[in-house]
Amino acid sequence: LRPFPSGNGRSRAVRALAAREGRTPYQVLLAAYSALLGRICGSEDVTVGTAVSGRHVPGVDRSIGPYVNTLCLRLRPRRDLTFVQHLRAVAEHAVAAADHQDHPFDHVVQMAGARDPARHPLFDTFFALQDTGLGDVDLLGGTPRWLPEATGRTTFDLNLQIEDGPGGYEARWGYSTSLFRRPTVELLRDELLRLQDGV
Repeated sequence: LRPFPSGNGRSRAVRALAAREGRTPYQVLLAAYSALLGRICGSEDVTVGTAVSGRHVPGVDRSIGPYVNTLCLRLRPRRDLTFVQHLRAVAEHAVAAADHQDHPFDHVVQMAGARDPARHPLFDTFFALQDTGLGDVDLLGGTPRWLPEATGRTTFDLNLQIEDGPGGYEARWGYSTSLFRRPTVELLRDELLRLQDGV
């Protein structure tokens, strides 16, 4: 799906809500995404994969390159909660998950129970907020670009990647074409933007 901008107004509103609640924009956007998933699935129990920095490990501070860990967040977008209540729960859960990111992956998979080897053992949808800062980089007189869609493939059924750029947030949605048609994902995109506007 082609990148879609949130627009400066919506991006400012996300940042303002985050500041008011003492949370991060990542947590606000994750809460909105999980609320959308709960709404479209009709479930108050959703799992979302997300990336966190793996640079908390001693001794990597002088190493060059990405150190990334993938976490599975089990979120509860309950219908009886206001969005702010949901945001607070999501934020606390995300922080706790990051604090426990070194828990052995195979133990987490075992706790999940029986699995289909053709699917990810813990989640089918992924969310990330990229703050690459590439717009501020001068590389041989040019500005590098972030191209997450360069391969044209996604590992997950739904993969929402949001970049924080000079024009506000811009999202790219990868999806499994064997499960979703483009109009369906466009509808999900529109619903996510409507949900953010309502918040």
